Amino acid sequence: MKNIYLYFKRWKGCYRAIIYIFAIGCSVPETDFIKPIPVAIEASDIQSTSFVANWKPVLGSSVYIVDVSIDPLFSSYVTGYQSREIEGNALQVTGLAAEVTYYYRVRGQKEHTFSDNSNVIAVTTAALNSPVASQPTATQVFNFTANWTAIEEAASYLIEVATDPDFNNILPGYNALEVVGLSLEVKGLDYTKSYYYRVKSKRLEKTSGYSNIIAVKPCVSEQCKLSKITYSSDFIITFLYENGGRLSTIDIMYYGDQYDYNVGYADNGLADTVLFFINGEMYEKHALTYNSSGNLATVYLYDYDDVQFAVKDYIYNELQQIVGFRNYKDESRTSFYKYQDYEVDEAGNVVKILDENGTQKGELRYDEHFNPKMLIPEALRPYIWDFFSGFDVVPYSRINNPIYAKGNFQADYDEEEVFIYDLNECNVALARKGFYKLTYEFTGCDF
Repeated sequence: MKNIYLYFKRWKGCYRAIIYIFAIGCSVPETDFIKPIPVAIEASDIQSTSFVANWKPVLGSSVYIVDVSIDPLFSSYVTGYQSREIEGNALQVTGLAAEVTYYYRVRGQKEHTFSDNSNVIAVTTAALNSPVASQPTATQVFNFTANWTAIEEAASYLIEVATDPDFNNILPGYNALEVVGLSLEVKGLDYTKSYYYRVKSKRLEKTSGYSNIIAVKPCVSEQCKLSKITYSSDFIITFLYENGGRLSTIDIMYYGDQYDYNVGYADNGLADTVLFFINGEMYEKHALTYNSSGNLATVYLYDYDDVQFAVKDYIYNELQQIVGFRNYKDESRTSFYKYQDYEVDEAGNVVKILDENGTQKGELRYDEHFNPKMLIPEALRPYIWDFFSGFDVVPYSRINNPIYAKGNFQADYDEEEVFIYDLNECNVALARKGFYKLTYEFTGCDF
């Protein structure tokens, strides 16, 4: 029940009514002062991790209260956005996940009085932006550095590296490898192959689409050939090639004498014969055979009368790394000129040489850089003479450069030598320093 009293008072010739309302047994809700309830409207500036919530202002409200949730019933709230007070009629909501639907609602406030909740607006954040992959840097024989641009909202990046542009053959360890930063050194590569990489941005459990694809050409191209090794003015090895690029002759000039290995090939492209000449006269014929993996297995040696006089066997482990060498005096393999077993490192480099009794006869250590002798087909590499390994044909030339040698490689006495190499920007050896120094020359290379 309400009692209403009307009072009239004359003021400057006019009457004004003053109405006093006394409420007895009832009350007037304070929300009436901030009617109507705010109307939430569509969000704007929608990004992958943020959006701007908007609403229409209402008369009488000086502050608005905003709730944000991933639940349309608001059973839980986004951290920092439960009853968030804001002046004005817009609020930037940040720190969100990409491609997630959020909900917001608004209440008006005047002093200690609040309106009811507004309508609820749903907004789905955008997908993460994809980074832009950029050209590699520090491209070397066995590694390169992949690069990409920053995405502001990304917390990390996922990189894939493959040997094909369709990414069917992704390298182990580089399948969606997560990286915090804008670059990654990719290691342990095959110097003969091209590589491809692409990148995604990531935040929480969401990822972007792929970036563009970058192709990385090998630092040592297929056209790159080793053309000459110079030990001194009296000891030079020259490599001659056919028009198709196959090695045809290893020409060795050694203190006035000429030694030539002329190479013949089978229909499958593998070298199957090597004719050895001394000062223009044929001295030996070598017949090369291979195992099922395509590695040199046996060399049969014939004299100038085509009579077999020796056999050389090359022994491999299950990884096809060489672990033994036998140079027999006859086809029956009953006695030998040289018997060697090898211990190898992970890269297949020979690190220890053992004789038939298991006694260590030599030790080798290597750097992590590229040995130019790798440009010569593996089956023909044993024909490259070198001082520290002696003039007998032994298969020490592997992927890396020897930096230390100890043993009786050349004679019946032990020798010990340390090597230092000059390298180019691709980490390819250009020269070896030390007592057994040498220089390499190349043709058709990009470095």
